[in-house]
Amino acid sequence: ASYDNDVSFDYHPTLHVTRYAATNASEDFAETFMLYLKYGGVLPERLDTQLVRRKWRFVARFCAGIRNGRARWEAAS
Repeated sequence: ASYDNDVSFDYHPTLHVTRYAATNASEDFAETFMLYLKYGGVLPERLDTQLVRRKWRFVARFCAGIRNGRARWEAAS
């Protein structure tokens, strides 16, 4: 969902990193980003699902783009 989507989703552990992440799309990104930083980019085994891995890779590309000085949308491609 887009970051400004305020629709709440049902929590599911294969999709969300925390229960709070299911609150809305912005919180899903924030919770994923927070855990990415907390664990130094290493996805904890308990969170390792196909859908969470996809979000984790997005955050990794986003962070790499920032480190490399690329525009924010270039980092996501």
